[in-house]
Amino acid sequence: MEKITTIISIVQTFIMLSSAGILISQLSSQNRWNRKKASQDLIYELHKGDMLEISKEFDRLVPNEKFYNSTYAKFIKELSSEEEKEKIKKVLRIYLNYFEGIAIGIKNGIHAEGLLYDYIGFRLPTIVKWAKGYIEEQRKLAGNSTIYQEVEKVAEKWEKLLEREKEI
Repeated sequence: MEKITTIISIVQTFIMLSSAGILISQLSSQNRWNRKKASQDLIYELHKGDMLEISKEFDRLVPNEKFYNSTYAKFIKELSSEEEKEKIKKVLRIYLNYFEGIAIGIKNGIHAEGLLYDYIGFRLPTIVKWAKGYIEEQRKLAGNSTIYQEVEKVAEKWEKLLEREKEI
């Protein structure tokens, strides 16, 4: 009788541990799916609504040749209209705030970094690099050196990945 009780206890423990393992596996799988879904939603947001309009406005205000062959600091100095300068600053603030949110989501495991890198791996570092003068300006105005620091970290990391991909 004692052997049967021991065997039953071992089987129950095995079943309980197996069930716990399956549950952990399912939760992990669900978590990965949720990160991918949240990331995909961010990507869709770039193609509709407010972010699409912000992207179009940025492209209208900053022509490609000025974006790829200049920087925010140089470009803004060339503008004579304060109204245009303010429009660019407003659009850039929205863009960078959006990307900062993405970077914070990556840092905290909310977003699937690989999926986002595959989609905006070139755009995010390019904008952050172009906007460096704006970022420094905002930090100085706010007296806060941490403004946009997470997006800068992601941009730096992705820039290195892009460089490695070029070498292959």
